[in-house]
Amino acid sequence: AIAAGPSIVRYGAVAAVLAALMTLVQKDLRGFYRGTTAMHGGMLFAAIGAASIGNFAAALLVAVSMGLALGGLGMMITSLEERVGPVMFRGPGGRVGAFPKLAGAFILFGGAGVGLPGTAGFVADDLLLHTLWMESPTSTVVIILSSAMVAVATLITFSKTFLGKTVASLAPDLYPRERAVALTLLLLLLLLGFAPGVLLGPADAFLTVVPS
Repeated sequence: AIAAGPSIVRYGAVAAVLAALMTLVQKDLRGFYRGTTAMHGGMLFAAIGAASIGNFAAALLVAVSMGLALGGLGMMITSLEERVGPVMFRGPGGRVGAFPKLAGAFILFGGAGVGLPGTAGFVADDLLLHTLWMESPTSTVVIILSSAMVAVATLITFSKTFLGKTVASLAPDLYPRERAVALTLLLLLLLLGFAPGVLLGPADAFLTVVPS
């Protein structure tokens, strides 16, 4: 595992940057989500490779924060398209007035996926970059650039989807059950952002080998 680690890290970095580049040129909301998911998949590969030198905390937190952030983002995209149909970037935006809660949750989940301070994504990225640096400084720079490009793509997507001339809609904002799920995911992201030891402490105790 230790010998294969550097190769896995480099593969993950290349996969992440290629997916990030594709995310920048998507023309619809689903394409953005596919590209974002692929980029995070590359980051997870890199994290697994970095875990070969014993720092499993980064891989664990990357996996959990990725699942929470992408799960929430995917739910917001699904909820929006259930109300307005497939969202193309060349069409009208201005949906924030009709769906303020949905728009707020969308940008928070998108931000958490690219290391928004105070969320689990921020701690995961910090741990990952420190660990990656010990394996491959070049891959570390590539991962930073990949995350930055997806952050830009997230802002562009939010702008084209929710901002602009107001578009009226008779569809409701998030239903109570959707708000409950979104709030739960956001609270978990904040909990792990401010107290990552809640997850990493028990994991460390379980995975650490105790000398006999």
